[in-house]
Amino acid sequence: MRSNRMRTGLGFVATLLARGLVAGENCCNQTVSRDVVVVGGGASGAHAAVWLRDHGHSVIVVEKASQLLKGGHTAFYHDPVTNKSINVGVQAWMEYKDTFDFPKRMNVSTSGSMQFTTLNYNYVDFKTGQPVKDWVAPASDAMYPALQRYLNVLEKYENITLPGFGNFPEAGSIPEDLIMPFGDFVEKYDIAAAVPQIWDSTAMGLGDTMDVPTIFVTQASGVPMVRALLGTAAAATPASGRLYELYESVAKFLGDDVLYSSTVDSTTQRDDEGVALKVQGADGKLTCIDAKRLLVAFEPTTESLAPFETDDTEEQVFDKFGFATVYAGILRHPSLQISAAYSNRSPAPGSSNYTVFPLASQSALQGHRSTWYTGAAFSAGFSTVLWEHNNVLLPRMVNGI
Repeated sequence: MRSNRMRTGLGFVATLLARGLVAGENCCNQTVSRDVVVVGGGASGAHAAVWLRDHGHSVIVVEKASQLLKGGHTAFYHDPVTNKSINVGVQAWMEYKDTFDFPKRMNVSTSGSMQFTTLNYNYVDFKTGQPVKDWVAPASDAMYPALQRYLNVLEKYENITLPGFGNFPEAGSIPEDLIMPFGDFVEKYDIAAAVPQIWDSTAMGLGDTMDVPTIFVTQASGVPMVRALLGTAAAATPASGRLYELYESVAKFLGDDVLYSSTVDSTTQRDDEGVALKVQGADGKLTCIDAKRLLVAFEPTTESLAPFETDDTEEQVFDKFGFATVYAGILRHPSLQISAAYSNRSPAPGSSNYTVFPLASQSALQGHRSTWYTGAAFSAGFSTVLWEHNNVLLPRMVNGI
């Protein structure tokens, strides 16, 4: 009888130990509480964190890379041969409203400007590597008037497309100019001479640009870029020319309120009362974060949002998301000629199937389950436009905290 009791007791203890082991694996090494947790330390997330601090709110940033913006749109390469730093990706900040106030806030000047070099352009089909011999660039006296005509139309719709989609109309009320294929838009407004410059600036990530709805082109190469190309707005850099100075300053300012090399492992709460996340660092340790608001500052796809336990309302929007990718890098190769540029041209571009995205439904997600969204998917792919989008969005987000 005693032996049976001992075995029963030992089994009970073993069960407790096993449960304790499982619980131990799920326990966090530290717990932090903040007003807002920002996931993503790119241009949008970094700016948002500074804004929140400046407006008296506690914040923590979760960044998967080892530094802010690493792998993002703003990077640099230090050339040991010339001893110069070369911007990789973003080349300048396009002037937009008062957003140059952000670099100035971080003690980074905007007194520099993007440097242009006269280059010998080579037009190549990047699919084959062969020159497109019959392609001739539009003359500047045709290109600049076409860019101005393009800008004139963009400015008509600026209030519903920039800095975000908060004012975008419901389906059925969207202006025809924005939903027609860009090729039809080009013909309607006689801007063919501007298309190569639009493509070469920032629209190359759209695939077959002429087939996509015009709104996607206006977001990729829109008002700030065209004004800069026409010389009516600045394309600024720090005095050093090195854009990454801004994010080094932000990183220093935020200090320990950034969890680097960290990703969201799981979500234990995300509702109208707040959010609770488990975040895993590179060392495998878990940090529990309790926050009143979640700000998503990364590309929201079904895969990237998996740890956040999306509901049907969110999935109806994000299941429709698709992203093209532009890769920026530095290439050194003996076949590349000095003072030459190589621009992609296709003699027979393939088509891409795009549908007009339900932007009103996307905007309606703001605040759903204490979750808010920033970044290019909810704005446009220019740093300054993203910062202005935050300036509009964040006061709404913190209301009631």
